[in-house]
Amino acid sequence: MKQLEGFVELGYGDHVCKLVHTIYGTMQGAHDWYETLMETYKKLRYTTSRADPCIRYKREGDGYTITDTYMDNVFGASRTDCKIEEQKEEIRKEWEIKDVGESEYFLGMWVQQDLKEGTIQLTQ
Repeated sequence: MKQLEGFVELGYGDHVCKLVHTIYGTMQGAHDWYETLMETYKKLRYTTSRADPCIRYKREGDGYTITDTYMDNVFGASRTDCKIEEQKEEIRKEWEIKDVGESEYFLGMWVQQDLKEGTIQLTQ
């Protein structure tokens, strides 16, 4: 094992660096990410589905938000655009996020939404 090129400390070329955090892509990294994600959702008052631990939901008054997490991708839905923006802002306070807009393809399925009818169709 050796220090990475560009990160060698002068006079310490024969030393190695101690890894303090898990590395993305390792088994331990996946476990730590899941634990951290669970803590964040708990802090934000989401409930984990008993049917599928990747699904979480939150009720506030007459509002209802549902999220689906796959790896580090979070997909969400709510009854109103205002509620969606509120939930994105809440998560943005915890994590750096990138909003990619509406999903067209997810887990090998095409996602077709009809906002007027209030329907979502998933096809392979």
